[in-house]
Amino acid sequence: MVGRKGRELDLQALRALVRGRLGERFEPRHLWTIDELPRTPGGKPDKLALRSCGGDQPVAGLKAE
Repeated sequence: MVGRKGRELDLQALRALVRGRLGERFEPRHLWTIDELPRTPGGKPDKLALRSCGGDQPVAGLKAE
């Protein structure tokens, strides 16, 4: 997740929103926060760089179900 600067991200509300729209079956097990979305030199989201943004460590307080 990329949040807005200076705003707290309510992960439980986000999880409830996703569960409500997609159903419990498709709810992600882990959520991660990053400071900003990495970009390629052309300005597009850099999918390869996203893999190195702490993707192996879930946000504190969330556990896999």
